Amino acid sequence: MERAYTDFLTPDSTFLIGAGSVLSLDGSNFFYNRSGNRVLADARAIHQDFVMIGQDILDVVQSMERERKKQLDLAL
Repeated sequence: MERAYTDFLTPDSTFLIGAGSVLSLDGSNFFYNRSGNRVLADARAIHQDFVMIGQDILDVVQSMERERKKQLDLAL
C-alpha cells in the first residue's frame, strides 16, 4: 500500500525559496496550494487525516506482530 501524505494545503517550496526566505521579511516567497471551495478543502483534509491515522494504526499492528514473532522465535 502506498503511503499517503497530508501536504496539499502547505506551501510549495524548494530549497532556493527556503534559502531566499531568510532575506524576505514580509514572507511573500511562499505560495500555498489553494482550493476553490472551503468545504471541499476541509473534507479532503479530514479524509487525509483519517487515512494517516489508519496508517499509524497499521504501523503499530505490524510492529507488534514482528515483535511477537521475534519473541516466539526466541522461546523455541
